[in-house]
Amino acid sequence: MKSLNDIIRYQNDNIIYRFTCNYKVSSDEANDIFLETKKWLWLGFQKKSIASFGLESVLIDKSLSIIDLMWHNFILFTKDYTDFCEHYFGYYIHHVPMTKSNQMLSEVDETYNQIDKKQHIANTLRPQYQLVFALLGESTFLKWYKTYPEKYSPHHLKGLRRW
Repeated sequence: MKSLNDIIRYQNDNIIYRFTCNYKVSSDEANDIFLETKKWLWLGFQKKSIASFGLESVLIDKSLSIIDLMWHNFILFTKDYTDFCEHYFGYYIHHVPMTKSNQMLSEVDETYNQIDKKQHIANTLRPQYQLVFALLGESTFLKWYKTYPEKYSPHHLKGLRRW
């Protein structure tokens, strides 16, 4: 496996170009989102660290929707994405979309979330927040869980679509 710095250095202008064609963001903004997406992929590969925080995997929630969109964009370049995964991680990283059963659990979770949001955060989100903070630092943590949710909320994302 390559280091996070190696992964961060990976560039692909076609991915950035397509993203800026589909979303009203600058090239600099798209490059930043792509950087964060590469960090997200690296984080998901840190199995021992993930387990040490009591997690089975890392999850993309609503606050990280823009990273999910860039990941979708990257996956569409199938050869590039496959080569990237093989080179940096040794295997293809699959993207698992929301399933019907996950949606049903999410709806139950939303109800639970309304009942006791603090408990939900403590049980579900805090370990992932701690993992992100520990492995990627405060600036990444703040970008993912403060800046991105404000700048790229579901409402804002609808306005960014070019088509």
